Amino acid sequence: NQVNDSRFQLWKSSLNMVKKHIFTGCGPGRFEQAVRPHMTKEYFFTEFAATRHPHPHNELLFYISEYGIIGAAVLILFCGCALRHKSLRRDSSSRWLAWLFLLLILHGQVDVLLSTPLAGCWFLLAGGALAARGTGSAPVKAKNIRMVLAGTALLLAACFAFNIFIASYHLRTAKLCVLNKDPMNARKHLDISLKKFPLPEARYIAANVLLFDMKDPQGAIMQLIKLEHEICGGYLHSYGITARALTVLGKFQEAHEHFKLERKAYPFSALYAGFELAMLQIAKAPIIEIAEANARLVKNLALRDLTPADAKILQRNANLDDAPLRWSKLK
Repeated sequence: NQVNDSRFQLWKSSLNMVKKHIFTGCGPGRFEQAVRPHMTKEYFFTEFAATRHPHPHNELLFYISEYGIIGAAVLILFCGCALRHKSLRRDSSSRWLAWLFLLLILHGQVDVLLSTPLAGCWFLLAGGALAARGTGSAPVKAKNIRMVLAGTALLLAACFAFNIFIASYHLRTAKLCVLNKDPMNARKHLDISLKKFPLPEARYIAANVLLFDMKDPQGAIMQLIKLEHEICGGYLHSYGITARALTVLGKFQEAHEHFKLERKAYPFSALYAGFELAMLQIAKAPIIEIAEANARLVKNLALRDLTPADAKILQRNANLDDAPLRWSKLK
């Protein structure tokens, strides 16, 4: 059933976004934020709906989304160059390499595999080896230049990978500290992680630690602002976390704007509908705004077979708020 399939709905949402950025795409690494306003409401009711969708589970669609038709054309051209040579007909080693190359391409139609280091390296190595078949040997000077360029690229890649490894290690340690209710050590490891490489998850967790464990809403907002600037948009529930921090500081108008962004990103969230209602009540907003917020809360709770009296269940178990909703409830 296409309507109930998460991938189909994500593809449909991605195509909606592509129409807005057909030539240049939304930019490298910005798919997750760019696609969010274009998500179909049916997606949130599919069996495998998730709070994050960093790619559309389709390699070609991913390239068109982030790099536009120009990027997609480069990918297609690379694949064409790799598979064009006539040696594939008579050379068994070339055929095996071509099958590996094709297997990665075919798998990429239902997932994004080439952005992972292992599969991406295999794809580039196999494609490069196939494209180089029959081109003849290069002059010695050209070979030396290639070796220097390749060595430089390898060194830069190794340094980049090392920094990400260290950042990821300290992020993992920080998450364990959070689970063990040790926010001070969590903060130390998060600081080290962010110095090595600003992983979005590290920023997000740092903001949560500052806001909920260290009672520092201003510090949390600073982390969330950096997060938005680094990845050009919201990450998970960062808009909602920012709204809650602004509410604590009494900046109700700014908080309301961030709650609107959160609502746009997660239209069926009952947890943040409740937080928005509470903010409006504290701010003594107009009765009509409070009534509208209360109606949203009741509607989103009903999608989970809950009533306003059960709202505290979601506050204690926030993960339930992001659980997939039943299709039968979409009426």
